[in-house]
Amino acid sequence: MGSGADLRSRLVSVTAPLGALTKSDDNATAKLEKLLVRSRVDDAAALTPRELSVERATWYDPQTLSPERTQRIDQLVAESDPSQPSEFRVFRREAPLNAPALNLATPAWGRGGAIAQTIGPVNGVDGRKFWFDFYHFAGGARPAILFYMSQLKLRLGEPVRISDVLKFIKSKQYNLGRGSIWIRADLLAADAPAGSYVGLTIGGGKLIFTPTPVSAGGKLTIPAGGKCSVALNLLAPDPPAIGKSKAGIDAAKASLTLPNEFSLVLQAGKAGVTQLAKAKWTLYGQKADFAWDQATAPHYEPLLASVLVPLTTSVAAIEIMASQSPFATAGGKAKVAQAGWALPVAMIDVNQPTEAAGIGGIAVNTMQGLTLGWRGLRSGPAQLTKPWVTLAPGLIFLIDAKAFDRYGRQRLLLWKDDSSQFRSEIDLGFTDAFLLIYSAATSGNELLVAEADAEARLDRPVDVSGTPFPIRTLDSLLALGYSDARQTAFLYDDNILVDSLDPAATWPVEPGEAISLAIRNALFTVTPVNSLLLFAELRDEETVDKAALLLGMGLFGLLPTLPDPYAANVGWLRRQSRGDQRFRRPTMLCRRRRRSGRYRLCFRAIGRAGADHRGVVGGCKGNPEQGPRRIVGRHSVEPAVAACLRAMVRSRLERSDLESAVPGF
Repeated sequence: MGSGADLRSRLVSVTAPLGALTKSDDNATAKLEKLLVRSRVDDAAALTPRELSVERATWYDPQTLSPERTQRIDQLVAESDPSQPSEFRVFRREAPLNAPALNLATPAWGRGGAIAQTIGPVNGVDGRKFWFDFYHFAGGARPAILFYMSQLKLRLGEPVRISDVLKFIKSKQYNLGRGSIWIRADLLAADAPAGSYVGLTIGGGKLIFTPTPVSAGGKLTIPAGGKCSVALNLLAPDPPAIGKSKAGIDAAKASLTLPNEFSLVLQAGKAGVTQLAKAKWTLYGQKADFAWDQATAPHYEPLLASVLVPLTTSVAAIEIMASQSPFATAGGKAKVAQAGWALPVAMIDVNQPTEAAGIGGIAVNTMQGLTLGWRGLRSGPAQLTKPWVTLAPGLIFLIDAKAFDRYGRQRLLLWKDDSSQFRSEIDLGFTDAFLLIYSAATSGNELLVAEADAEARLDRPVDVSGTPFPIRTLDSLLALGYSDARQTAFLYDDNILVDSLDPAATWPVEPGEAISLAIRNALFTVTPVNSLLLFAELRDEETVDKAALLLGMGLFGLLPTLPDPYAANVGWLRRQSRGDQRFRRPTMLCRRRRRSGRYRLCFRAIGRAGADHRGVVGGCKGNPEQGPRRIVGRHSVEPAVAACLRAMVRSRLERSDLESAVPGF
């Protein structure tokens, strides 16, 4: 579990982004903190789907925690026992449902793992909603086939008879009890990621060695020329509860029977399938039977993040006969290209594997012919060129890497002030080859994820001439969530300036371009907008009811406008001219639009060592493939910026208008 100081630091870092806006949020956060004390809390790379640049802003700082929450965490840490092993491993997802192939919903180490408990949704300080999934460690189980396992069922402290140990070591056959088994993925499919595993829940099984395995160092090793036959009785998870909601109705009406027996032989560093029972499904009103394709070897499918054991189908084409979702409508008919038993691949910790969640699902890859439309899409539906259609217990999952909808459009209508003639809005467009993912769960949640080009027409912020900032993006992440109670939209892009270097961009940004931005007590020199994050709850398919909108820009410099021009010497700031920009590291300026219409500003130093930025925040001149990099730590800021911020504080600049990342500000 770690030391008390380390545990406290991890608890604070995980809970700092959470805003206890309601009593329900506060109760959920308190429950979350109690589970986190009993969990293994990883760094941000393993705890979250990805890090957003705006998460370096000041309102995510652990120092912003309220005294009540800080006191509660201190008490939990004081009452914890550092010597006790962790019970759970935790992941923070930003999707309302769990889908193994979707990184927004499932970590790389948790695919195929069983979730013991979920806390959420919990509101974040930036308007996003989070769900925390706790994966239970599988007790004394060890990944088979590596393999560590126990033939004797013993409790902690129970004595072991030496005769039983000798009998176990000399045995050629080992019986497996009910539980989880993890098989190294690259034994089944040579192209699977190194070090990955597939997990299965079993009711029992057998391992038979020929000849007797060698026992050394706590491991059973197959002698040269030997083999291990594995026969498993697969145990499908209990059918998920089906609610009365209209969302997820297609998943609720689908039925799935997965294989109940699976056998393989491990020999010469490979695992060959020798038996797989039949499977069947009813999906979108069509019935299909599946049988093991003995002539084709298993392979790894990156789009599904799964090992596929090939299957034959009783139907030549997948046909959508009945699609009843109120959010997304599937349609069409397409020939079957291939099918398989899909086993999600996980990068587990072999010393602390989680419990397996089930026995995978059935996936069918089709040719062109299927379509998918959704609420708010105009000039649709999208044409699916070669999609995977997957059914797992309680979940429909569709993914196409090259969906086509060149003329498809969607818009998000934002605010409209009384003094403005036009409404601020974001227009979204799709291309002739974009990533499209759709999932529907029997829990009553649906999620659509797509790459989209965006144009944000906002009436604020404006530069010193009163002109709004132009914002255009390529291949931004769009996620639309739907349930009977709520519809949400999430839009994110963190490399807009790099997008402007793309040959497909029609709005190239001049290297070194700078824009002047003013607030009441300061003048900023910034780059064009480099990052955009929108999390919104929708009133209908396109009208935003409430939202958080954050924009990030590179900051070249700032000049305070003090009440008395003789009160401070700012000549050294004026000397930071445009000609000096290429030798200075830009900082990051975030501007946040809240429901009240007020803005908050924050600073974060970002950059790239030895690169000629010339206004390209976090990127590099002339090589967009290298992408953004950030090399400075949390509280890092230019000395000139820090001094200038202190000068503005002395001039009584309101904290609600300006926040800095300078310690002690």
